[in-house]
Amino acid sequence: MRAGTLRQDVTANNLANASTVGFKQERFVLEQKVDGKNVGDSRNLLEAVKASSYVNFSSGPLESTEAPLDFALQGPGFFTLADDEGTYYTRNGRFDRNSDGMLVDAQGRRLQGVGGDITLPPGIVTLTDDGNISVDGMTIDKLRVVEFTDTGALVKKGDSLFTDPNSAAGEQQVLRTSVAQGFLEQSNVDAVREMIEMITNSRTYEASSRLMSAQDQTLNHVVNDIGRV
Repeated sequence: MRAGTLRQDVTANNLANASTVGFKQERFVLEQKVDGKNVGDSRNLLEAVKASSYVNFSSGPLESTEAPLDFALQGPGFFTLADDEGTYYTRNGRFDRNSDGMLVDAQGRRLQGVGGDITLPPGIVTLTDDGNISVDGMTIDKLRVVEFTDTGALVKKGDSLFTDPNSAAGEQQVLRTSVAQGFLEQSNVDAVREMIEMITNSRTYEASSRLMSAQDQTLNHVVNDIGRV
């Protein structure tokens, strides 16, 4: 039942972000150690069951927006963002110019190029599939798109962001990814599957609750009835 609660939370969060640009689905995983030696000195069986989740980094579908500052990655990797608190990685390619001409996301985090913050002068923005960005034909910078040898080490944040606080994910320059201008990558959540998952989990939780009630009644009978005999 405890694991079912976490599973329902994961499923509900996926459903809530089914239309969030660049969102990556979380999947529930349950590890059960059946060897009684692994439950610890307390002999608490709850210690033998560990529930957690992991991120599914598969790509979501691309949607055409025709907006010149909307970018989408075709292949593995992440855009790199920065603010005063650190560096972030995202698949959400919706950007805009701020008052200083820098490319930023909706929360003001600065999109990073090979040379750092990307500042664009007025003009028509063009992006090549290898990430080179230019204005009116003049090359400005190249997008800093990175991938990781161990995406499982990334820490998920809000706003479709990830961080690598301990530099354990193995950041490296992306090699086989192209960038599409005028597109956004949508969430990789399958809403229908998540709804089925939620219904299944709810029924499993109810069955577990009934089983616990039956066990409680049996123990009550043993203590109060058989005990008197």
